[in-house]
Amino acid sequence: MEKPRGVWRKQESKGNLENRMNRHIGSSLDDFLEEEEMLAEAEAVAVKRVIVFQLRELMREQNLTTTQMAKRMETNRSAMERLFDPNNVSISPLTLARAARALGKYIRIEVGAECSPQVARAVSAKQTPLE
Repeated sequence: MEKPRGVWRKQESKGNLENRMNRHIGSSLDDFLEEEEMLAEAEAVAVKRVIVFQLRELMREQNLTTTQMAKRMETNRSAMERLFDPNNVSISPLTLARAARALGKYIRIEVGAECSPQVARAVSAKQTPLE
């Protein structure tokens, strides 16, 4: 039976070849992203994609074009393109709230369940606590 590619690697140790498992096998994607210091960015992109999906669905239900949505928000089409770009996570909460209000909805932001101790340590090492 052929071993899956990328799972095993051969390493030379004291003149002998031995099989060692890839250190990421069995770990979660969150663990990998955290180790690579990409977890916060990945979570932000995921949240933004969900919000964009929900806004697009509401626009579809209300038969609104992007141009009509821009008029409701009193903004221009290029701002709408930034809003609906799922990879642009720099959109402010105010812009998201304005988009939701233009569709007769509101945005609710809440703090979720506790994160793992590793994530808490990584975040606290990079940021100062809010006072």
